[in-house]
Amino acid sequence: MTIKELRKAKAWSQAHLADVAGVSMRTIQRLERTGNCADETLLAIAAALDIDVQFLTERPNDLSPTIFRTPQNSTRTLWKEVSSKQVVRWGLPLLAPSLLFALSNVLKFELGLPWLYDAVVAIGEFTGLSRFADVLTSPAVLLGGAFLAFVLSVMAQLRIRGEESEKGLTIKDLRLSFDWASSFILVASLVGLGMLIGYAAIENLAEWIVQVVNS
Repeated sequence: MTIKELRKAKAWSQAHLADVAGVSMRTIQRLERTGNCADETLLAIAAALDIDVQFLTERPNDLSPTIFRTPQNSTRTLWKEVSSKQVVRWGLPLLAPSLLFALSNVLKFELGLPWLYDAVVAIGEFTGLSRFADVLTSPAVLLGGAFLAFVLSVMAQLRIRGEESEKGLTIKDLRLSFDWASSFILVASLVGLGMLIGYAAIENLAEWIVQVVNS
């Protein structure tokens, strides 16, 4: 099977394969047309298609029709590929509560700038979300949402392939790719986690100082 046939078997477009493999769409088009590319590109495409690279280097007559059958020692990605669009689609809603909470509280109570805090409260009262304030501002939602957004962004940019055998799983390939959308969610999630942890530490320290003074 050719790369084009393998791609179509997954119902992928050339653009989607290029995004998952971390190469340009022009590279995919040239490879499907000529069959020539650099070894590193071939490894990236094989990893994206979740097949062994030998299936892309063997002659067509030598390819087995059971190309997707898992051999005794097979390589596979440790998690299903996550596109940058999926990271943005899920990451932003997960991050919104933690970023708004941390930023509005830091601005109002630490810097004396209440405008964002007051705006969030007004929007919550107008939309009726203020009734769920205890849930939306719980640590599970705030920290959990930011952490899940961080995990999604890492899964989109870090791809690890391992070889399965009777002895276990051996890491064979680790590839890191960057795109602006996933990188933005990654940075935003780290900022959100940092602000939440920092704000909690400041609040706990302030309460401890008050207790010491009063005692």
